[in-house]
Amino acid sequence: PPARPRGVGCDTLARMRPRLVLGTLLAALTLAPLAHAESFRTEDPDAKPEYVAAIAKGEAAYIAKDMAGARAAFQNAIKLDASRMLGLYRLAEVQMSDKKFDEASSTLQSALGKKGANLLKAKVMFLQGFVHERAHKLAEAKQAFEAYAAFVQANADAKGHAQLAAQHVK
Repeated sequence: PPARPRGVGCDTLARMRPRLVLGTLLAALTLAPLAHAESFRTEDPDAKPEYVAAIAKGEAAYIAKDMAGARAAFQNAIKLDASRMLGLYRLAEVQMSDKKFDEASSTLQSALGKKGANLLKAKVMFLQGFVHERAHKLAEAKQAFEAYAAFVQANADAKGHAQLAAQHVK
């Protein structure tokens, strides 16, 4: 058999394995924001990079269960561009996680009047119904889900599910 280069034995490879795993993990984390950027392009295709960065920061905080950090980042995104829907939608998710359903409902209502793709508008409308449902405001929930179903049926690019709304109305 050919001789191994000096210093490359099984013990050396075993010592390198944690570094290789860590390097792979770091590479994946570096590429993760790029995957998020792709979803922003479909939900809010005209958003400015600094707005998208603030949203990404808020999402990272939300995933880490840092609700105060998420709230601050989403509020910052809203300050950067108050005409966009996505920041308000994400802020409402934080408010809902904090069981502040009235605040979330108000935030979502504000979001409906802002710029955003029909895909995002459908998500906002569905979450509005879900917030009412969680707050035990069933009449408002029914109205919101019916509005969502009508919107999805009228707008194919919303990519929603009218049947799901019908299940919530029951």
